[in-house]
Amino acid sequence: MTAPADRASSSSTPPIKKAGSTEHAGSSRRHPYLEQPEIWIVPIVLAVVVLAGGGTPIWARALVLIVNGVWIFVRPPKETPSRWFEIALLALFGIGIFSSFAPVGWLRHMVWRDDLAGYGVTLPRVNSTAPWLAAEAVAQFVAGVAWLYSCWNIRLTHESRKLALWTLAALTAVLSAGAALGNLFQEKYPLGLEAMNFSYFPNRNESALWYCLGGIVAFGMLIEGLHRRRPRFMLAGVMLVPCLLALVTGRSRMSMLLFAVGTVAVLLVRLGRKSGKYIVGVLVPLAVLGVTMLIFFGDNDTLRRLPGLGDAATSPEFRLKLWHDTVDMAKAQPAGVGLDQFADVFPQFRHAALSYQAVRHPDSDWMWLLGETGWLGLVAGLLTIGALAMVLMGKDARTSGPYRNLAALCVGLFLLNSLANVPSHRFGTWLLAPWLLAIAAPDQENPARSIIPRLIWRMAGMVLLVVGGLWLVAQAGWPLNSTLVAERAHDRASTAVVDKDSEALMAAAAAGARVRPLEWWPYFQRARGELVFQQNPEAAINDFRTARYLEPVWAQVPYMEGMLWERTNHVQAIAAWREALLRQDDVPEGVWRTIFDELHRWPDGEDYASILSKGNPLYRWEFLSKQISAKRFPTELADELAFDPELARYSETQRRDILVRWAEIDGVAALAYLDQHPKVVNESWQISMAAQVASGHQGEAFKIARDHLPALDIPQMTQYGSMDVDSLQQRFKEDPTDLEMGVGLLQSQLETKNDAAALATIEIMARQHNQPPFVSWWHAELLARAGRLDEAWDAFQPYMEYERQLAAKAQ
Repeated sequence: MTAPADRASSSSTPPIKKAGSTEHAGSSRRHPYLEQPEIWIVPIVLAVVVLAGGGTPIWARALVLIVNGVWIFVRPPKETPSRWFEIALLALFGIGIFSSFAPVGWLRHMVWRDDLAGYGVTLPRVNSTAPWLAAEAVAQFVAGVAWLYSCWNIRLTHESRKLALWTLAALTAVLSAGAALGNLFQEKYPLGLEAMNFSYFPNRNESALWYCLGGIVAFGMLIEGLHRRRPRFMLAGVMLVPCLLALVTGRSRMSMLLFAVGTVAVLLVRLGRKSGKYIVGVLVPLAVLGVTMLIFFGDNDTLRRLPGLGDAATSPEFRLKLWHDTVDMAKAQPAGVGLDQFADVFPQFRHAALSYQAVRHPDSDWMWLLGETGWLGLVAGLLTIGALAMVLMGKDARTSGPYRNLAALCVGLFLLNSLANVPSHRFGTWLLAPWLLAIAAPDQENPARSIIPRLIWRMAGMVLLVVGGLWLVAQAGWPLNSTLVAERAHDRASTAVVDKDSEALMAAAAAGARVRPLEWWPYFQRARGELVFQQNPEAAINDFRTARYLEPVWAQVPYMEGMLWERTNHVQAIAAWREALLRQDDVPEGVWRTIFDELHRWPDGEDYASILSKGNPLYRWEFLSKQISAKRFPTELADELAFDPELARYSETQRRDILVRWAEIDGVAALAYLDQHPKVVNESWQISMAAQVASGHQGEAFKIARDHLPALDIPQMTQYGSMDVDSLQQRFKEDPTDLEMGVGLLQSQLETKNDAAALATIEIMARQHNQPPFVSWWHAELLARAGRLDEAWDAFQPYMEYERQLAAKAQ
């Protein structure tokens, strides 16, 4: 990169000249792209980082470290936004180091450390439970700060600011177009497979932030063109379209809301008056704001009617619970848990935000900062942002031009996004903010000099080069990055289980525990090896307890433990399954059904199933309505009614299912109960129907079902209206699989009131596979007209199953 040019105050004010300036006057001045190649090199670097999975893979992080190391080694930063900014930033860095590597004895004593020591887990004597991981986080912190300082020290002119924004908008439009097409064709980006749709990042919110900020830049350039009546600025409108499409199909509510806020802010800042030529600028933000409000507050049924938005309506309550638990963690550990230690330590404080999903971060940069660096770290972070805001809004910014204002607005929106997302913790989004900050930086007559010596910057650059190089080498299999070491240990353990290799399993578990001692899986896999391969149940019990302690929420951990105990120790299996049924899972009823299937093979399995089911109405409903034997049902239900005569802890559907099962076993008792408790269910016809079946009166059961389920009409086949019945009958006889011909014949026979012939026709249709529901309904109806009610009940079953499936989907 070339030597920086001087920064201009505005389009009407000549740039401030400094000693050694390389600017040329008049026709000898080169194009800004040649004068300052940073204005196109930096955006291209940013786009490459985005394409590299947002800087998430270790090799991508390594490249970011190397680029920053080279940059600050070759060109050590000289200036800082302000002296107060630098002091606050250095304080934040020092606090992060202290929270990560301070000796345990210097900080508040934590009970969970004693508990793990009791399980035989050896933790480091520093605050971080994974110091290697914390040291890697320090390197990434230094790389992020180096990028910020390097961007700040690029001296941009008015023209170069404009071109920098044009370049950024163009690259974002290309990225957005790719994302919109990916979502249109329901594809996924190879490095973003974890996202629910096409996303360059593993998290769609981070990709959407790019579309949002790039779209706001394009929108601001469009408004600037309208204001100055420059037709070429209409190109910004073309760039805006893919950004909007990517935002809508990306389903990130926060980014859509930010875009709506940003476009309104652009109008308020730039226009200041109403005019017909700004109608586009008014309609676009209003339309986006309307869609955003729909996504935030619309019900699920409404959203399902909008393509691509059916999964966007999630409750913000879980995020608030995450923050509540994070604050509790900060109260317990005021100095923080150490850099990049949140995911490992947070389970010990997870009480409100209960979900089967692992929590990697608290969905907020600031809460994440609080959790890892403590209260002092949060204060230092706020002071850093406050000092930066004073620079952007100070006296030197009073002559700010439109492009600087637009970039400053984007910086503000980035910070706003950080309140409810984590853009500062991913290189792909973080690196964008300092570049926007450099564009927004005001011209300072006396820029603040950095107090960090050039030697320190160069030493930091060397460290980044070395660390980045080691991480690249680690991709080849060398144990030089803790994340890769843990991932490979996990893979080796899974392979060893399949291969039944006890030695390899124990070695992989030990490697995982050394690098990430608060991960649950190394202890679980070691317990598996001790139980299955070494026949050492005492050691396995302790390691299983450790795994459950480290993962206190997810049901699969004790569930899988119970499956391992099931063949050798029923008592331990039941204890593990009991805990599993008290935990969280994405399909809790599936966990219960699998456990019941195992218990069903035990001689006394139904006794255990009865005990386990009582802890949760969902499992108890499954047990009583579908799984319990007819012989045991009266006793179990009597106990249930003694405890809860109205079955109030169940939903109405669950109550109806239980009473239907009762009616199938003892119809008289079930109907007598309904007479005494008529408000237990609103509709009791299904129970009466089941009671009739239990009494052997299938015909009466059919009448009840027919009277309460909707009748189905026969589809009209007008193309056969000109054919007589005999011709239709002959052709249907030749090809009885022709459903349309059969329907046409059936219509003709019913119109002539020939029920006997219609019954013969529909019986042929009913023998076909995948018959439509109306065939079952009319088959039963015609049998009933012929007085064959018991047969009508059997014929009605496919239609009743169809109705049950519709009801299940509606729920």
